[in-house]
Amino acid sequence: MTKTEYAKYLQSDHWRERRKLAIDEANNECEKCQLPRWVAELVYDQDLHVHHRSYARLGRETYEDLEVLCRRCHEVETFGRSELKLPKRAECELCGSIHWNYRNPLCAPCDWLINGVGSCDYPGFNSFNNPRTFGRPVWYYLCQKITDNCYLGSGSAKEAVEFLKEAITQFPEQEVEDFLKDVEPDGDH
Repeated sequence: MTKTEYAKYLQSDHWRERRKLAIDEANNECEKCQLPRWVAELVYDQDLHVHHRSYARLGRETYEDLEVLCRRCHEVETFGRSELKLPKRAECELCGSIHWNYRNPLCAPCDWLINGVGSCDYPGFNSFNNPRTFGRPVWYYLCQKITDNCYLGSGSAKEAVEFLKEAITQFPEQEVEDFLKDVEPDGDH
């Protein structure tokens, strides 16, 4: 395949779909440094790259033929080096995962879990206008929801709250007790 044919292939609908699938399969992050897509676009002013590890099945690429890389990692892979610097990262003090907001000691899910709704934008939770839950730790909200819904009828609310008590042992004991006394069910529902 000539360079012109390859360039034309990269503009095709087939390649756009395959590229999108590869990025989705890589969880929208660089497979080398785990830089999230949104950070790559912000820091390097480019979307993630989809690098061909092999051209043997060009047009019929499998997951193994492709590698999702940020601009910096793609340069290292192609040229052996890059002038671009990797953005600062941080380790979450609670769960130990790597995250990209080095000014926050917690990753977004842990910040959301501990500090409550409104402390960060964590996708999938939309109750910012609910005064009953705004600003409360998410585990408090979950306890209340489980109590309200009685674990969707497949168990008792008391069992669900006991399960959550086990799950939140990393929180200070008095804080847990203070919040849970408000959500303890009076009896089985």
